[in-house]
Amino acid sequence: MSDSDKSEGHGTVIGFLIALVVPAVLTIWRIEDSGELVISALDPTPHGYTWSLTLFVLPCVYLLGWHYKHVRHSVCWNAVWCSTAVIFLLGAVLDFFFGFGFFHFPNPDATIGVRLPAFHWAEFQWVGDYLPIEEFGFYLLGGLFMLLMYVFTSNDWLKLYSPPHDTEAKPHPLFRLDLRALLVGAAVVALGFYWKKNHDAIAPDGIPGYLIFLVVLAVLPTLLFFRGVQARINWRAFALSFSVLVLVSIMWEATLGVPYGWWKYKPELMTGMYVGPWGNLPVEAILLWLVASWGAVVSYECFRLYFLWKIPVGQLLFGVPAATGKDA
Repeated sequence: MSDSDKSEGHGTVIGFLIALVVPAVLTIWRIEDSGELVISALDPTPHGYTWSLTLFVLPCVYLLGWHYKHVRHSVCWNAVWCSTAVIFLLGAVLDFFFGFGFFHFPNPDATIGVRLPAFHWAEFQWVGDYLPIEEFGFYLLGGLFMLLMYVFTSNDWLKLYSPPHDTEAKPHPLFRLDLRALLVGAAVVALGFYWKKNHDAIAPDGIPGYLIFLVVLAVLPTLLFFRGVQARINWRAFALSFSVLVLVSIMWEATLGVPYGWWKYKPELMTGMYVGPWGNLPVEAILLWLVASWGAVVSYECFRLYFLWKIPVGQLLFGVPAATGKDA
């Protein structure tokens, strides 16, 4: 793979996403009456949210078994586990401290009934029995699913497109500011405020809080670490693993989760942009699919280099002596 191919990898992924998203948006935009799901049963999806987690459990079990059988493929498992933990902790922070403002769960029969508290900022107190425990199962299993898909495609199916090892033989600082991320993030947040104020027909007086949260999650790793790991990302593997996640998410969230009330989004903290045919799914939920995949890959590559080079964190982030390590 030539240097130009490596340097243009992220541009190709962005261009392809635009080519897919724009016609989809234009087509859905023309649907003036998307209708509503009519449910006759009192409990249309008994334990549906709980059983739906198998969408992540079984692929994870299969991919873990595949890697166990094909031990010739080099995988830095410490990086996988650490990145999974980071994703889980971020999801837990989201739910515990912002879940009450962003989400509600109107179909309790879709879960096993175990619920955890969420913080209510307006009253500055914890609200008990609010968050289904399935939420935390999703953050754990969903994070592991994304990472295993990326590792699998990068190390096997699309191994020929993995950057050569000589790009990582000599340690370099991972902390490199990319101010373009700030500009893009600020523009997205500004667009969210504009849309909510001028086009949100449900709650125009609120703020796009969920969008702000997601932009921060997307901008921070890009701002701080993208330039440090850019040469190490297998962009074709990222594109394929993200595509698989989108297919699973369309079935899991757009077809089942939101229409059947496993969870819903509170309009006060959404931008007011909804996808009608998907049960009025807010665009923030779709943005989460991309943000989560992106954050998982950046986190994995950072941790992988940390375990590869085995140097102090300060040196890893801000500058390292000339030294080489063994491949993870």
